[in-house]
Amino acid sequence: MLALELPNDLLKQNIEVAVCNFSNDAGMIIGMDIITFGDFVLLHGGSRT
Repeated sequence: MLALELPNDLLKQNIEVAVCNFSNDAGMIIGMDIITFGDFVLLHGGSRT
């Protein structure tokens, strides 16, 4: 369990997480249950998303 603070100052506590190894530079994967609490923005810069 962990607490996650979103950029809009929303704090979600007691989030159940699973640990896995990523093959790229991703820090975490956030599910739709968390994304719906904030504003979802996808930025594309330098030919990377």
